[in-house]
Amino acid sequence: MEADIVALDAPDLTDLVEGAIGERSMFHETFGYYAQAVGLDTAILPDGWVSN
Repeated sequence: MEADIVALDAPDLTDLVEGAIGERSMFHETFGYYAQAVGLDTAILPDGWVSN
């Protein structure tokens, strides 16, 4: 029901993600799932997950 989203190159977009497709948004009401903006410090990711 929830997808965590990280804006790597534009952390200032967090509020836009929450407003546009976040919990209780029109997107959530329409499609039944939503995005939650998070920081990299909240994720546990495998080594090498970012490709250069």
